[in-house]
Amino acid sequence: VEHREWDKEKEMYVTRPIVRQKHLLLRPATSDVSGILDVSHRYRGIFQVPVYSADLAIDARFDLGAIRQALDTDEGTATIKSAALEIGVTDARGFVASPPLTWQGSALETRPGLKSVSGDDGFHAPLDIAQLRLDGEARLTSAFQLRGIESLQVAPGGFDSHVTLTSDWPHPSFIGSFLPTERTIDDRGFQSEWTVSAFAAGLSLAPETCLAVDGFKAPTKVQPMGVRLYEPVDIYLLTERATKYGVLFLVVTFAAFWLTELLRKLSLHPVQYGLVGLALAIFFLLLLSLSEHIGFGAAYLIATIACVGLIGTYVRPLAGHRASVLLGLFLALLYGACYLILMLESHALLVGSMLMFGLLTAVMMLTRRVDWYAMTDGLSFRRTNKATAPSTST
Repeated sequence: VEHREWDKEKEMYVTRPIVRQKHLLLRPATSDVSGILDVSHRYRGIFQVPVYSADLAIDARFDLGAIRQALDTDEGTATIKSAALEIGVTDARGFVASPPLTWQGSALETRPGLKSVSGDDGFHAPLDIAQLRLDGEARLTSAFQLRGIESLQVAPGGFDSHVTLTSDWPHPSFIGSFLPTERTIDDRGFQSEWTVSAFAAGLSLAPETCLAVDGFKAPTKVQPMGVRLYEPVDIYLLTERATKYGVLFLVVTFAAFWLTELLRKLSLHPVQYGLVGLALAIFFLLLLSLSEHIGFGAAYLIATIACVGLIGTYVRPLAGHRASVLLGLFLALLYGACYLILMLESHALLVGSMLMFGLLTAVMMLTRRVDWYAMTDGLSFRRTNKATAPSTST
């Protein structure tokens, strides 16, 4: 470019040519990214984390005529010093092997890192300027493998971007700024497709430029889209949901004890109520500790048998064989109903509220003929009056 500056020796303004180095970023006109995620679990002790191995394929087309239009400027004469293809990945540790690049049907030598884009890792491949024709279209293809945990996201890089992700994971959670335009989810896995235009992604339809010392930051501002490997029924979430029903367990069990005491005219001590409450509380501790080793279903069954058997055995000398058996069957049905609620995802609240209504109905029907005033006839109340000292006056 021509730069006008003051010359002290000549005492006048002179114009001298100077060189300015800039980066020019050309996004693909169309970008098609497809990926197949193979999901498995990794263990650290008793804990497990979902991990994936993704086979990714990229097919992008560039409008090279836009480069010539960007070079035609009134400020000066622009020439291309070097050119490279760049693909960004936020964490390069996920690469399994050196990713290949194919430009116009010819294989290129890939190198780690990005040259002009700041903020991301990835890889690039230098282009031969002599073979770079600034007219028509050019095609870029690449296929590589990435490993990661929990989620995979793709940033729309082209003016028209299309992303397809397929996996055998049956519980996807779609994340990012764009939801899939089409998706299919079943027990065998999922398949999702995104279609995003440059207008929706906020990308510039013209090549972008910046000073060479700055580096581009625009690609990091593009909001990605993708999927997270969601685990809806992991043992800790199920145990947490079970503990939320802990108050319900205590109230219903104590209500059953109270009805047994009331209908059979027994006299249970508060200590006995407390011991039964401790047995119910230990149920959740057994559930969590066992589920970390043998799975939630087997742990729930063992903890239920242990607690129901303990309570039934404890109550038998107090209320008799028949009452203890009925109480044990009631608690077993209660724990079984709670297990079904925990396994439900969308209808847990509905089934839980219906269960509560059913229990309340059963209590009201069993006690509808009970004379509550007659139950308190045996109680005696004493009223003590303080003696009033006679007063004397003078």
